[in-house]
Order: sequence, then C-alpha cells, then structure tokens
Amino acid sequence: HAPVGLPRARDDSSFRGPRLPTLRRLPMVFDPVALDSLAQIDEDGSLVGELIRLYHSDSSALVAGLRSAWSAGDVERLGTTAHTLKSASGLVGAVDVMTLARDIETRAREQYALADEATIAAVESAYVAACAALTAYLDAKRGASAPAARQDPATGTAC
Repeated sequence: HAPVGLPRARDDSSFRGPRLPTLRRLPMVFDPVALDSLAQIDEDGSLVGELIRLYHSDSSALVAGLRSAWSAGDVERLGTTAHTLKSASGLVGAVDVMTLARDIETRAREQYALADEATIAAVESAYVAACAALTAYLDAKRGASAPAARQDPATGTAC
C-alpha cells in the first residue's frame, strides 16, 4: 500500500512513451557558498579578493604542475599536486576543478596510475572557467567601480 497522501506507484512496464535520457552529473564551475560565508565577515571585501588572487596565482602554477607531472609520468607528483589543487579549489568554490583534481588524486594514490590526457585537459579548461566565474563574482561584490582583475599571461584569463 502507498503511504497516505501519496499516489500509488504505477507499473510502467507497459509504458511506451519516450524515455528520459540518463542523468549525468552536470558541470558546476563555481559554487559561491564558501565565499559568501566569508564575505559576511569581510566588511570591505579585501579578504575575499585576496583569497581569489591567491587562488589565481597559486592554482595557475598547480594546473601547470599537473600537466608537467603527467607529461613526465610522475604519478606521485601528480597525486600530490592534484591534492593541493583540490583543497585550494574547494576553498573558493571552484567545484569542477576540485572534482577533477579529486579524481586525479584518487587514481594516483589508490591505483598508482596516471590520469588520461583528456582529464588533464579538462582540469585546464575547468580552471579557466573557474577564474572567469571568480572574477565575475568579485566584480559583482565590488560593484561596477572596482578595478579590473589582473590577467594571467599563461591562460589569458582574469582572476
């Protein structure tokens, strides 16, 4: 019996209508929750701005380090770099970068295997998208009168 107030489940074995596609994880470039929490105690926005600036400078080097470790076939360095990138990305809400870095770290540590090249390229793309999202977030918090963020010469993106 169905619980009171809920419709009875129908047997859809005879249903011949269109099927919905299998759901996949949708990409989530940026989740502002972490930075919004910090912004509540950051009256002038300088702390959030500094955190984003540090993410940009440090993570740019980490993303390059992932590519370098992958190219060299260095599983240990790949895992360590992915771990650091995962943690930094989580702090600023760069969800796709964090998720991809976690997957690389897990594979390196549990299977002692390199990620495939497509995954490394996905991290690089996700990082560029995260920088754009973080810049937009910071610009929205600062308002239209804020100075533009600096541009990364390696990626051509602002962060």
